[in-house]
Amino acid sequence: MELRIRHNDARAFRGAVEDRVIVLRHLLHSNLERMRTHFLSSLSTCHTHLDTMFNRTYGRYYQQNREIFSKFFRQLQSFSSPHSVMPVELMVDNLFEELYITLYQLLNPLKKVTPEVQRCMKETMEEMRPFAEVPNRLQDGLRRGLEGWRALLAHLDEAHSILGVFLNTTLPDQCQTGLARMGDCSLCSQSEPTKPCLNMCLNVAKGCLAEWAEVDQQWDQLVGSLSRLISSLGGPHSLQSAFNPLPVQISEAIMTFQDKGATLTNKVLATCFTLDEVDTNENQKRNFYRGKREVNGNVKNGMEMRRVNGNPLERSKRAVWLRHVQEQADGSWRMLQQIINAFKEKLTLTRGFFKKLPNDLCDEPQFSSSINEKCWTGKHIGNYNHEVVKDGTTAQRNNPEFLGKASFEYRGLFIDERLRLGMLAARVRTIAEQIAGKNFDNDLPELDEKRIDDEDESDEGELEEASGDGEDDHQPRSHKNKDRTRIQNIETNALEHTSASGYSRFSIFYILLALYFIRQLLSC
Repeated sequence: MELRIRHNDARAFRGAVEDRVIVLRHLLHSNLERMRTHFLSSLSTCHTHLDTMFNRTYGRYYQQNREIFSKFFRQLQSFSSPHSVMPVELMVDNLFEELYITLYQLLNPLKKVTPEVQRCMKETMEEMRPFAEVPNRLQDGLRRGLEGWRALLAHLDEAHSILGVFLNTTLPDQCQTGLARMGDCSLCSQSEPTKPCLNMCLNVAKGCLAEWAEVDQQWDQLVGSLSRLISSLGGPHSLQSAFNPLPVQISEAIMTFQDKGATLTNKVLATCFTLDEVDTNENQKRNFYRGKREVNGNVKNGMEMRRVNGNPLERSKRAVWLRHVQEQADGSWRMLQQIINAFKEKLTLTRGFFKKLPNDLCDEPQFSSSINEKCWTGKHIGNYNHEVVKDGTTAQRNNPEFLGKASFEYRGLFIDERLRLGMLAARVRTIAEQIAGKNFDNDLPELDEKRIDDEDESDEGELEEASGDGEDDHQPRSHKNKDRTRIQNIETNALEHTSASGYSRFSIFYILLALYFIRQLLSC
């Protein structure tokens, strides 16, 4: 009978503790799934935006090569998984390598691009710079938003996994004895059941959960690190900043390629084609044009990807649709931000979770009375006069509910979990600090999203210049002018920063001296 009482009391107490752990794990898992769902929804909206815009802009050229972009967005979907390992750089490189070869074939349909030529084009792509700085801007924007996002999902998933260990624990023998004395001994001594005193319940619960309280420090560190990471995922590091510019940036890359079409064709011919292949292509080109002249006497030198304008009504419909897509995307971003902010608030409330367990349990009518008067003290009905001990294993030496017995058994529970939580908190804190401290290049020109719509109003339907780089990408003089301007900006920012930070005059002197030597090198 006594063993059954001990078992039932221990099971009830352990079940109440595990229920609270389950609620905490559900908080992490449910918000993880909600953020993942809205991430995929936002990415799908961005893909739809690009698909419709390119379908109406480039027509059949895009329709025939749609898989290039679908593959890119499928790769981006991997960031909704906590176990995603594919880097952003590789995704962007794959996209623009395929786009480079495809656009070259579209603009030069009579040139046979063999696998050897494709490999050569990929190897020399950095030198050719067919898309100017667009891939770098796109890559930086995605990396800013997606690196922190992937870290948040991965570490939430790991925290959820670590908490699962707390669902399969046993209570020490001293705890089971204390629970039986607290819950059922009054039935043997009194004519009617009386609830245990609140402070008695707290002392028994603190003894039972002494090793749980030792986890609290690492858990609070993890909560603080996760909150800091969530706070850093705003502004330029938000998903909105990563996804919104994608359609316009990719379109700008295509237009930049077309502006460089003739020069790129000659460079690729000189670098990646053999003389025999060039002669064969020229013969095929002459035969093709001769046949065309016999048919209509008019032929263009190569293929051009003209923008499909349509009539004013079509342009108006397209503008309305784009506004609708943008409103839909903005609504999705707002919803995602609300989910993240609400989760951050709830997560902050879990600070002290493990130390608060005894208080949360004893506040329930199932385990104790709400007062310390005329309640069960463990021996009789009356006032419980013992003080409540502190949390942790060391404090249990003074626990009145376990005095006179063998020293409270320290079983070494949760050592691995404490180490894992501590290392997880350190990793999250490091990532949050790196995100907050990154200084991305702000000197790149801002992308004018209105230009895409303005070009639709052109009667000729020709492509305008996309990047401003044109054929002058490698002129030393223009680079030196840009570098001088950048150095002047650095000088101004350095003076403002040092004066605001209270640096000494000697520090300012050495900073300006270093900048002076850099300017001298640029002027050479």
